[in-house]
Amino acid sequence: MSSEILPRVIISNGFARFHLAVASTALHSLGFEVILLTGAYPTPRLKKFLTLTRLSKGRKISRLLDREEEIPFENVHSDYLSESIRVLGMMIKDIPLLKSLYRYLDLLSLKVYGMRAKKKIRMLGKTGDIYHYRAGFGGVSVSEAKSIGMLLLCDHTIAHPYVLDYMVSNEGKWPSNSISESIDSRWKYILKDIEQAKEILTISNFVKDTFTHMGWDGRKIHVICLGVDEKFYQAIPKHEPVYSERTRLLFAGLFEKRKGAVQILEALRKIEDLDFQLDVAGNIGDEYKDELLNDPRVNYLGLQSRTELAETMFDADIFVFPTLAEGPERGLTIPAGR
Repeated sequence: MSSEILPRVIISNGFARFHLAVASTALHSLGFEVILLTGAYPTPRLKKFLTLTRLSKGRKISRLLDREEEIPFENVHSDYLSESIRVLGMMIKDIPLLKSLYRYLDLLSLKVYGMRAKKKIRMLGKTGDIYHYRAGFGGVSVSEAKSIGMLLLCDHTIAHPYVLDYMVSNEGKWPSNSISESIDSRWKYILKDIEQAKEILTISNFVKDTFTHMGWDGRKIHVICLGVDEKFYQAIPKHEPVYSERTRLLFAGLFEKRKGAVQILEALRKIEDLDFQLDVAGNIGDEYKDELLNDPRVNYLGLQSRTELAETMFDADIFVFPTLAEGPERGLTIPAGR
């Protein structure tokens, strides 16, 4: 099959190294013409500057450099503005008096991304047959893509917004088919992206089931499970794990209610006669910081690079992840895939 007859794809990855960026590399390797719309991205000029100034060794810079994909740079359209708004919001997230401003900036970052993606699609013209966008990173660009005849494919990796909110509030229990609770404006924005799609991609049957549970037609929802990130796999150490007399537990990800923060803290209160260490890699929700970090058995590692996280997981004895609602049906695939 020649490359000329393959569908041309515009992918909207959004912020961070989401799996749609990885998908762009895979499609490119198969001969597809791929355009990648994304947030902050390591341009050749930026990489050169960071190398010359030796700033590339920092953790946050290292995570930015990890976003590079194996597709021609001219096929990548990065958006630093919208992600900068998101970063600004994250900087004030834990300040109680600025919670409302954080939520405003968080939603604004998505809307600005959508507007800039719309301009890119308009600028590119009819260069794509499929618009594959991440839920929340479509916005007004979705209607623009539809207006020029592109097939709309939305990628959503977690439970239906109404089901997700209910599960987090009710310790992972399934809701009835009729849910009276409302969702916030950010989730409404994300849900609108999903509703506009011709077809929907999810990463597990669990996610699909949450949508059919809410009355969606299962025939338009397709499941493609994620594998292990090859770059992460390559970073796994080849030596023997570091031995420790204390049992080493590991939690990786955002320490929040949805991922079982309450259950972990409750367990820490109850366990008094075992010698162990709980390593925590990732950010911690503000409401859990004091209790978690004041426990002498907790070793906070902060945000880690791909290589650092691979080494941490390699040395851990037990992975702890009591999530209430997730995308993959096996929670371990989340940290293993980043």
